[in-house]
Amino acid sequence: MTKLQIVTLGAWLLSIPYYFISQQLTQDMIAPIRIDLLAICTLLAALTLATLIQWLVRQYKLRSN
Repeated sequence: MTKLQIVTLGAWLLSIPYYFISQQLTQDMIAPIRIDLLAICTLLAALTLATLIQWLVRQYKLRSN
């Protein structure tokens, strides 16, 4: 696994418990505004996209050799 894949996996694994814990903490609120999720989801999307691009580039290089 590359460093980017490890960082992406770590970010996903840390974000899942954070989401559920924060959801429990804001359960009593009527309309919680979750700006933190906007930042986290953007980061996860960017990391996942970068990992996908890295994987596609490696697959292309393997096929061309």
